[in-house]
Amino acid sequence: MSRKTKPFVVTDEGRDKGKRFLITEMSAEKAEEWGVRALGAMIRAGVDLPDLVMASGMAGVVSIGFMALFAAPYSELKPLLDELLACCEACAEDPKSEVRTRVYEGDIQEPRTLLLLRMEAFELCSGFSVAAAFSILREQTISAAIAKASQDTPTSDSELPA
Repeated sequence: MSRKTKPFVVTDEGRDKGKRFLITEMSAEKAEEWGVRALGAMIRAGVDLPDLVMASGMAGVVSIGFMALFAAPYSELKPLLDELLACCEACAEDPKSEVRTRVYEGDIQEPRTLLLLRMEAFELCSGFSVAAAFSILREQTISAAIAKASQDTPTSDSELPA
């Protein structure tokens, strides 16, 4: 089976508006290695991963992971960001053309486009959208709060304070 791909078109106003890209997920081995290095960089940077996030499994880590990565020293961050950008190919202007090239310095004019491409690559490679991960984490937080409240609520008159 082939790797997943995702087309991306820049819709933001600016010099990159309308540019087309194709994002291809990393191999499983490369994604695992990337994730381990990213998590190590976050831990070494002192990023505090709350118990709720850790208890939420991959969805919890993904929900804070990408932005928390920016706490890492640039020497560790840069290769990780470069690897995400390496998942992206620039497509020809003609939508009917299948010509694609590696993204080179100067292909992209707006810093925001670089961030958007890297976030899209992160989502594709991790298998979670950041928005979906936040939604899952929110549902788990609500469920945990309801469960805790029901444990703290007296269930009979004998449990009520005198």
